[in-house]
Amino acid sequence: MYFLSQNNRDELEGIASEEQREERMYEQVKPLLRPLWLFFVALCYALQDEDNELSATDAFWLGLIDEVIGGDSDLFPFRLLIEDTPGPIPATPPDAP
Repeated sequence: MYFLSQNNRDELEGIASEEQREERMYEQVKPLLRPLWLFFVALCYALQDEDNELSATDAFWLGLIDEVIGGDSDLFPFRLLIEDTPGPIPATPPDAP
């Protein structure tokens, strides 16, 4: 439903039957997602066709792995954002005399 415009969402909400609403939603979303789906299928086929070696960085950017251990420091895994806990707030600012 995130791919649809507000007009299309309103149209779907106006359909009483759940089955008809779902069928109409697929009709509207399929043309939007089909090119992306075909790209990923072609990419997977190309990677499996011959001996293709992906670097860990390439796999990270393609979303195939979540984290590169011991790798590039520019890659910031989502896990570090989740596990980061703020430290205690100091009583006085560090600049204060």
